[in-house]
Amino acid sequence: MQRYEVLVKLTDRVCYLPADHRTDRPILSAILGTQRTAMVDAGASPAHAQLFLDALHKSTGRRRDWVILTHWHWDHTFGLAHLELSSFGHHHLTRNLKRL
Repeated sequence: MQRYEVLVKLTDRVCYLPADHRTDRPILSAILGTQRTAMVDAGASPAHAQLFLDALHKSTGRRRDWVILTHWHWDHTFGLAHLELSSFGHHHLTRNLKRL
């Protein structure tokens, strides 16, 4: 049975929250540096982003410092406003997000 709220540790520096296809939630992940943490993608909603942040903190004791957006699809970006932090992505990302 898949647990959609528990972080999976891929390596000492990479962890992820599994996708939940029942709710169209993609994988969210984090890259853990020595001093900073980068979240990869912002989630499908504020609730999805918060689920990831709670799991990240519970599992690693870390908070996120930045978010890296892999692409502009809604299920990877709609949690962005909830995060209130600097984000990084391809220079065409903003143009595509405005279309949404």
